[in-house]
Amino acid sequence: MYNKTFKFKNTQATPFVYRKGNQVVFEGKVYTCIQETSKTPFQNPNAWQFNNITETYYGDTAPLKPYPNQIWVSSTGIMYTYINDGNSSQWVQL
Repeated sequence: MYNKTFKFKNTQATPFVYRKGNQVVFEGKVYTCIQETSKTPFQNPNAWQFNNITETYYGDTAPLKPYPNQIWVSSTGIMYTYINDGNSSQWVQL
């Protein structure tokens, strides 16, 4: 089951519990839950498996808070990736 963006709390303001097989996007990367947890993939890495997939952003302008290796496809169909070369970070056309 794909749950979209990782949630810390449910509608009752209690910790959201992820079950084995749930999939979420956390910081732009897709993870699958491999054991029950309410922690993020960074707080409990043993409960999550990274699927080696990143979420692609589509829009007229670049995302406001990009992360390394993020993919952005502009409304004109041009594809970019966000890179950090050690000195600076920028969008590079693919």
